[in-house]
Amino acid sequence: MAPLLAVCGVCGGAGVSTLSYLVARYAVTRGFGHVLVCDTGGPAAGLAAIARVESTWSLSELSDRLARDLPLTSAPFARDESTRGPGGELRIIASRPRLSGPDDLSALQAILSMARSDGVHALNVVDCGTLQRPADRIALQAASHVAWVLPATPNGVRRGQRLLAAIEPRPGRRELLVARRERRIVPPRLHAAKALARQRHAPLILLPELPDVVEHAARALELAQVGLQAILGVVER
Repeated sequence: MAPLLAVCGVCGGAGVSTLSYLVARYAVTRGFGHVLVCDTGGPAAGLAAIARVESTWSLSELSDRLARDLPLTSAPFARDESTRGPGGELRIIASRPRLSGPDDLSALQAILSMARSDGVHALNVVDCGTLQRPADRIALQAASHVAWVLPATPNGVRRGQRLLAAIEPRPGRRELLVARRERRIVPPRLHAAKALARQRHAPLILLPELPDVVEHAARALELAQVGLQAILGVVER
């Protein structure tokens, strides 16, 4: 089965949508084949804004339509025409901001399982936000790999410690701790982050401060290349 990477923030503004998009885009350019990146919907719609591409439905909306036996009147994903690689493309399930709900999530687990087993997508990435919504937590449970994203600040690490104390590591699921450098923090505070990574038996991966990905995606990929390689190295193992 193809890996499913759940990208989860320990606090708001950790950069989950940015990292989800960059990992997926980098994987395509490295020749992974087709890569699917998704979010679960909601009012933020950060992934669609960053990619500047949106699908008709989010993952939650797709689940709702399937659970209610409604037809899909268009393709479930959109294509990022700016991202092509050897033998593959970047596919996106991320829709417009949406405040209404709740959706019927009973089909969501099946959708994620199908994405992993259909033999089409070499990698699946889900933007799980800060796990505030039930769909985010379903995606986390379905994941083969989890990237916990936190700012490389004392407060960011404290938030990570508090959240991860409430979430037991699951046997067989690989975890990564991704520390994102914050502006004006020189050098980043990493002692506590390293201790947290050891506690989770997870590699600690550092990301530099990045420019606006919407306007400077190529530059952001270049700056984040080492960290993205490390993330994909864990996912490939």
